[in-house]
Amino acid sequence: MVYKATEAAACVVKIAEEFGDDITPLKLQKILYYIQGTFLALKGRPAFSDEILAWKHGPAVHSVYNKYKQYGRDPITSPGNYSTISKSDQLLFKEIYKRYRPYTAEQLLEKTHEEPPWLNTAGQDVIAVESIREYFTDTVYGDDNLLSDAPVVTELPNELYDPSEDEEWSHYK
Repeated sequence: MVYKATEAAACVVKIAEEFGDDITPLKLQKILYYIQGTFLALKGRPAFSDEILAWKHGPAVHSVYNKYKQYGRDPITSPGNYSTISKSDQLLFKEIYKRYRPYTAEQLLEKTHEEPPWLNTAGQDVIAVESIREYFTDTVYGDDNLLSDAPVVTELPNELYDPSEDEEWSHYK
């Protein structure tokens, strides 16, 4: 099923709340762009039917801008309705959110400004769905780059270490 962008946005805001994160309208717009690209690449269909525009501050959906513009640079406090989004799609939204969660809104803005779908679209014009699909299929989810922009974890925090887990797996050495 293809959703409305405002429903997808409401779901992302709810996911951010579940993680205890604040999400601003700017970051929400960038997460929606990454959701759309992921759906096009992995599911072969858009997540939402609304067009993504090449605005000055990166990819944006006009209906989502209108819904949340009153928040300005402040965190969104009221997500809205997302009840039409299937549980499996909500899980994919959550995985995409987790991937881009570590980035600030400004980092995501800079990131989208370096990517061909936005770069190759004249200001204020619609970013072609095919351009988004091609970029995400070939570059983001291509075999060589699947996790290229994922944060690197070098060690677990000590509070997550459980010595009993070492004992449990010691017979596999």
